[in-house]
Amino acid sequence: MGLFLKVRLNDAADAQYARFFYLFFEWGKGFWEMAEYYRLSGKVNPLYVALFLFGAVLVAALSVVYAIGMYYMPSVYFCALVTIALAGASGFIAAKAAEWGKARNALVWGLALLAYFAVFTYVHLTAYAAVVFREEGQVIDLEWFWYILRTPSITYEAFSEWIIPYGVWSFTSGSEVSGGFLVAIWAVEHLAVLGVSALVFHSLTRKPFFEETGRWCEQRICLDSWERQPETEFGRIREALEGGRLDYFRALKPSGPDSSQYCRLSCYADPQNEGESVYLGLANVSVTVDKKGNGKTAENHIVRNLIFPERSYRKLEMLAKEAGEAGGSGETPPDGEKFLTDEAEAEILQNNP
Repeated sequence: MGLFLKVRLNDAADAQYARFFYLFFEWGKGFWEMAEYYRLSGKVNPLYVALFLFGAVLVAALSVVYAIGMYYMPSVYFCALVTIALAGASGFIAAKAAEWGKARNALVWGLALLAYFAVFTYVHLTAYAAVVFREEGQVIDLEWFWYILRTPSITYEAFSEWIIPYGVWSFTSGSEVSGGFLVAIWAVEHLAVLGVSALVFHSLTRKPFFEETGRWCEQRICLDSWERQPETEFGRIREALEGGRLDYFRALKPSGPDSSQYCRLSCYADPQNEGESVYLGLANVSVTVDKKGNGKTAENHIVRNLIFPERSYRKLEMLAKEAGEAGGSGETPPDGEKFLTDEAEAEILQNNP
């Protein structure tokens, strides 16, 4: 496009305007090409269907165990912990099915979570009715369970005419919880399962996917070099990165060696895709320590998963290393995450003793 404008406009009388427009579009073209962020491609591997169905079977099995546990559990607080554990397991199963099945579609993710929640709700309520109306000496009447699992109207009748009106458990040794209050408690319980499972799923599916190599990115490099940036500068920082103007970062002040607040440069890359693009991140990091001495790290992202040329990233990485050496800070790997390669790790450690 820039070449076309140059030819057409150079034929015009005013060559100065021609040069201006040519340079403007050449700069704009480079800006638009760089200002791209990682997005899910929307593709789904056929293997995901099998993994999703297998996950649904696991969720159903956990729901039966959950129903038995909730009926016999003497402690309300322990019941709450079991609910959180089941929700976390459901989110974990959904996330692993998406990862191993290479599903990169947000709509599919959402529908899968809702499907797992529907499976949990139906199987849990059915199993709970089978536990309540079991024969004496049984933990659960499996024959009755398999029968009403195929006949949802019986489960509805059991809850609407017996369990909800009369109740089956109580907070203390008093009367059983029943009626609208019981329904409200179960509604909160099931919403908690859906919410916690979604949070767990989200936390486990934040890694980008390299379409070129067909792999999720498992490796990350982090450099904690600059001091914390004010939010008023976030826009300028984004513009500098998106436009490839790396000189902007030469003016940033380095963070101190013992600073609890700093700016973290991070990079997702795939060793099999060396020489191409990386996914760049920049975030303000705050480290807090509680009374027990446990540290907690919070990140406020300025830029996340910007598609960045690896050559440009290497230049930015050198600026970060120089700032780290000047400020006495250096490389800090995030929780449980690996580096690009052993060679890359050795190189960074050598430059940041």
